Amino acid sequence: MLDAMILDYCHFCDQTIACSRVLYAEGTAKAKQWRKSLCQTVLRSGPLEALTELAALIKGYRGLKRQKLQSLHGHIAPRTEISDYTRHLGQGLQIGSGPTESQFKRLTWRLKGRGRRWNRNAIDADLALACLQSNSGQWSKYWPKAAMP
Repeated sequence: MLDAMILDYCHFCDQTIACSRVLYAEGTAKAKQWRKSLCQTVLRSGPLEALTELAALIKGYRGLKRQKLQSLHGHIAPRTEISDYTRHLGQGLQIGSGPTESQFKRLTWRLKGRGRRWNRNAIDADLALACLQSNSGQWSKYWPKAAMP
């Protein structure tokens, strides 16, 4: 079973976009180039390389721009383990929340579909089994190890 925590890559990019707007003004080519470069750095080289780049950049700014860079640095620094996208991708893990959100929609439809009635005590067990079945490879890994009642 997966026990890894991963910071949604889109969340990381959103933080970077917010910083780029302060640094280079919203919608400019320079802002787009900078945020794309930082996001690519974290994907290819990891969060420590991105933090190194940010630390060097912070030295060249004052005021609001420096504060925004420090805020981004402070956001990434305690989350290096969960934003190590290079490692996560190498392990075949998803770094975005899209597949999880999609599965959530499918599972809630399973509960809320027309004419459905549920025993409250059975909902969690049914959803757990549905999750295992819909995730490729998870059912066959889990079921042989499942404790039988």
